[in-house]
Amino acid sequence: MLALLAIGSAAQSQGLYEPLKVTLSVKTWTNTWDSWVTSPKGTGVALGTQRYQIVQAVNGGTSTSVIPVLSLRHGKFRETVSVMTKTNYTLQDAGTPGGFLVRASRREIDFNSGYAATPNLTLTAGYKRLTQTYGPDTFEWHGPLLGINANAEIGSSWYLYGTAGIGYMKAKLPQSQKDAEGHTRFNAGYRLGEFGLAFSPDFGSEVPGNLLLTIGYRMQTVTTRDYSLGSTDPQGNPPSPNVTTKLVDTTQGPVLSLLLTF
Repeated sequence: MLALLAIGSAAQSQGLYEPLKVTLSVKTWTNTWDSWVTSPKGTGVALGTQRYQIVQAVNGGTSTSVIPVLSLRHGKFRETVSVMTKTNYTLQDAGTPGGFLVRASRREIDFNSGYAATPNLTLTAGYKRLTQTYGPDTFEWHGPLLGINANAEIGSSWYLYGTAGIGYMKAKLPQSQKDAEGHTRFNAGYRLGEFGLAFSPDFGSEVPGNLLLTIGYRMQTVTTRDYSLGSTDPQGNPPSPNVTTKLVDTTQGPVLSLLLTF
């Protein structure tokens, strides 16, 4: 989340190296959520007398997330906290096409520290926690993040901006989604990319502080690794490990932000 805040102080004329500054912002992210579900015991792909578990894609449709952000800036250093408030989705149950819907939701919280290596380039390190619910089940990912934010002025009061981030997370899945070896904890990777335009209007003394508006596109992916799929026989014996796979969760869509720096 620090990426957009860095833009608010991109130009040297905006006082990148001034004493303590406070930035308040709100981001709205109209996103599409594509997730996954594993087939339960005794179902999946039939091969001979065995049935092999598979991973099925599910789509949560499109929802709008509201993300308030608070950032403190002192000289070249930034401290930021952002929270994606609870966002509700409706997923089609993959096992019953045209059947019942599953209520789902997402929450996120990020803590980031940044260092402005140049007026147009900021390096960040932080921590992220992501929580998802599917009906009664809760899924959690958390871990450290590294990022880079860049911007370039393209005209009077107009900027291009971009940010990229990676994370090394731990995943905790509910018992209902344990793998064929009985595991519910896994390693996971996180990827983030956002790019767009920023505009800093000049309202003179009518608006206190510096105002920044942004419009862009944001995409994040969480990949849970080494999940073991299994197989069952007609007698319904417990699944035996068959193959390991990745579980990929993607959220993407247009994003709008309003930032005010004091």
